[in-house]
Amino acid sequence: MSKARRISKFGKLSTEAMKNAVRLHVDSILLFNNKSFPSAFSLAVLALEEISKSDWIDHYVETSETNNGLPEPDGDEEQKFVMYLNIHTKKQAIFVNQQYSEIAPSFYEYVQANKLEYKKQKSNYVGLERVKGKVNTKSKISLPTQTKERDAKKIISLNNDVIIAQCKRNNQNG
Repeated sequence: MSKARRISKFGKLSTEAMKNAVRLHVDSILLFNNKSFPSAFSLAVLALEEISKSDWIDHYVETSETNNGLPEPDGDEEQKFVMYLNIHTKKQAIFVNQQYSEIAPSFYEYVQANKLEYKKQKSNYVGLERVKGKVNTKSKISLPTQTKERDAKKIISLNNDVIIAQCKRNNQNG
């Protein structure tokens, strides 16, 4: 595949990820407005991950182009990058790094400690606490309904701010 086609493919991947982020964001708002806070929270985190993916792809192409060009197709470096695009905690970490000046340091630390992913999982599944890789059968049952309105509102608001800022940048950059 030619260099131009690869760049075009990454560009389309970035655009489609952002379109999907907006779709997930809108759906999270609909669920929030219908008081389905655990599902709203979970979709909001997925939207955050897709926003991150889009920005990360753009950054990858831009820095590759300004440095040594894109890595070899299907080489180790590119494979590692593409695989990271599917790891939730990596996308969450990249998001807070990309938006660092816009977020509270406490949220940055929360994401870096994988607590956002843990909370997303808890907003979807009924289960028992895990400690050091083992299930604590004596723990209280975790329920998705423990995810509260404020949890969903925080992520939805953050996504909204980031999407609006992205739209403004896109308008300024033509």
